[in-house]
Amino acid sequence: MKKVIAIFFICVLFSSCGKFEEGTVLNRLTPIRLLLLNIRKNPDNISNEQRKQARAFYNAIVRYEWEPEKVKEMLDAGADPNYCYGECGWIQNNPLIETARSMFFDATGFKEVYGYVPNPLPDEGRSIDLLNYGADIHKYPYAWIIVYRYGNYYIHDEQLKEQDKNLMDYYISDYIKNANRLLSAFIRVGASVDAKGNHIAFDWQTYNDNLSYEDFCKLCKTSEATTPLYEAIKKGMQWESQVDLLLKYGAIIDESCLEAAKLSGEEAMIEKIQKLFDRKQKSDE
Repeated sequence: MKKVIAIFFICVLFSSCGKFEEGTVLNRLTPIRLLLLNIRKNPDNISNEQRKQARAFYNAIVRYEWEPEKVKEMLDAGADPNYCYGECGWIQNNPLIETARSMFFDATGFKEVYGYVPNPLPDEGRSIDLLNYGADIHKYPYAWIIVYRYGNYYIHDEQLKEQDKNLMDYYISDYIKNANRLLSAFIRVGASVDAKGNHIAFDWQTYNDNLSYEDFCKLCKTSEATTPLYEAIKKGMQWESQVDLLLKYGAIIDESCLEAAKLSGEEAMIEKIQKLFDRKQKSDE
């Protein structure tokens, strides 16, 4: 980084030889000053050694299934519970996001592979360890991330496979059950059921691996930002249990939920949300 800054400084300063009129040098220093300020504000502006440690912490997080004690060992040694360094940009630089969006574990599958069922399961255990060491449960809209991350893609894939219907139904039911388990685990420890997220930050077509935290927060305040309940409703009646779970934890039902119900394309969901909305309107009178 020092070499890059030095080269940039030289190029800016001497790009036009002989032009050293009054104010010119200061004008040429302006972009350098702005560059340095940007680097200073960038959370990734850390030494190579710190980055190596953050990468090692990331590796420990994704390997929690096999070595759960490693995460606690690194936290005891001073690892930042709010920062790790993955390979895909900002989305892998927050340990709780990595936990919220990584593939979860079901008890049956874990027992088949390892012969026992840990309590809690690795995804919940990882979040508990991080929170015990000071991870900020309010930094990102974790409930929204879980609801959005675990959608209908997997379900559609299962439906396209040539397999026994009972087996397909089991896989789909188990997928939804575990998504709700993880969602409930995050909400119980303080994740907001109403904090909005924005699909632009997460969709592969619009993903920006250099997205800053400030820009992420701005995205979550735009008209395109949605609540976890909106996203759950939009997924349709197969996710009715998730809708009910969010409502149980106090998610606010508003007019945007009526729009989400229409987007689900399912009359049953439209009727369900309309009734809930009308009931809320009457109770508010």
